[in-house]
Amino acid sequence: MDLNKLKDELDYKWKPQTCSAFNATMVAYIDARHVQDKLDEVCGAENWQNKYEVIDGKLFCSIGIFCSDRWVWKSDCGTESNMEKEKGEASDALKRAAVQWGIGRFLYSLGVVKLKSGKHTNGKFYPADNNKNIIWDKAQLNALCNTMIKGGKPAAKPNLKPKPKPKPKPKPKENTEAKVAESLRITEQAFFEFETTNQEYLANKDGKEEFSRDRFAIAIVKHFGSLPTRATSIQAIVEKITTLEVAEKVKE
Repeated sequence: MDLNKLKDELDYKWKPQTCSAFNATMVAYIDARHVQDKLDEVCGAENWQNKYEVIDGKLFCSIGIFCSDRWVWKSDCGTESNMEKEKGEASDALKRAAVQWGIGRFLYSLGVVKLKSGKHTNGKFYPADNNKNIIWDKAQLNALCNTMIKGGKPAAKPNLKPKPKPKPKPKPKENTEAKVAESLRITEQAFFEFETTNQEYLANKDGKEEFSRDRFAIAIVKHFGSLPTRATSIQAIVEKITTLEVAEKVKE
């Protein structure tokens, strides 16, 4: 007798655990006769038995299996069902006691399935499809639940959360050198002053390469960190550039 075979998966069905206006919660279950068939198959009909007793007002079922030359018992209590309460309680107690031996224990790994619910004319809610049409056919209901636990998904819920505002794109960095160069494109008189001063500056630097106006403007920014005001004469700017290295850094 291999008692581990009691843990094998059995045929199961689905039933609503709760139904409300929001959804229907479905749980898997097995029939009591499947428990009896499994005990017959694994243990032999002559090697198992069950009995019922009431303890503190609760109905308990005990299942005994004859193994290792003695009877071993395991018990659990049941709860009443919505229909045929006494019969339902006895059946539930049997199945719960069977779980103690491993029969139907796989059901707990299936979890629950959430379905839509539909309202009947009697005011009650029942499992329904995604269009809230009540599913009366048990085979269809079982198929839908099985599909969902095997990777199927219910209809997507509407996203009620407001869409996050897009982050503002960072402003492109200003081309400071080009900006400075453009800002120095001033009057012809100023340009003349620049050329004159530039020639004097180069004359004192042993005839080094002449600056273009743009390159000279870049040298100003790198030296001062910002553009001098237009009120500052080019003569004053040149006088503050005291080393040839400043110019050498901006040569192309």
